[in-house]
Amino acid sequence: MNILICKLSNAEYIKIINENNVDFSQLDYCCDEVIGFFVNQENQQICIGEKLAGNFFEKFINRIKSAIHNQLPLHESITQNLGFMWNEDCQNDTKSPSERSIEISNRYEIILNYNIWFTYISKNPMFSTWLYNDKNGNIIFEVTKDYPWSFFPDEPENHDFVTYEEFMKDYQSTIQRVIPREIAIEWLDQAMKAYRCLFDNEADFLSACKEFKL
Repeated sequence: MNILICKLSNAEYIKIINENNVDFSQLDYCCDEVIGFFVNQENQQICIGEKLAGNFFEKFINRIKSAIHNQLPLHESITQNLGFMWNEDCQNDTKSPSERSIEISNRYEIILNYNIWFTYISKNPMFSTWLYNDKNGNIIFEVTKDYPWSFFPDEPENHDFVTYEEFMKDYQSTIQRVIPREIAIEWLDQAMKAYRCLFDNEADFLSACKEFKL
């Protein structure tokens, strides 16, 4: 297995590959990268996540499991679009500790409970990928854009540079889909099989599952 296809519908899916295009069983748990792409109806794809192999699947599995059991409702402090609030908190995180409120600092940690993956700063655009339960218990898969210059200095000379205010104007999610529970269960089964490939034996696999509460 060197590719994982998690279907969202008959026309859209998440494609998970590794940077070396080798079987997942040949990946190093700690050192090799796994990359996730969203593929739309026109077969266009965008990178929605990059992480080291172990962490990539652990977060994915953890969030899917929780969402299947309706254990990922949005915290009461999250009153707007997740991506909008994440960008606001990242922007505030560039301030000195004395300028940041305790509320903002705490919410920053709360929002991370819904994150599956990020893309790296080198990607343009940058994305965050989320999974959560809405008020009706539906499983929501969401991808939002990140403002790059929250993480490194402004570059007015860069032709791609926009101010934070410009970037956030009319901000909305790039992708938002309701995932049927049976589809989420399929994702979980697929992700667990891929994660198992990262281990030489069943004992190590079960030990990791216990350690990371998978």
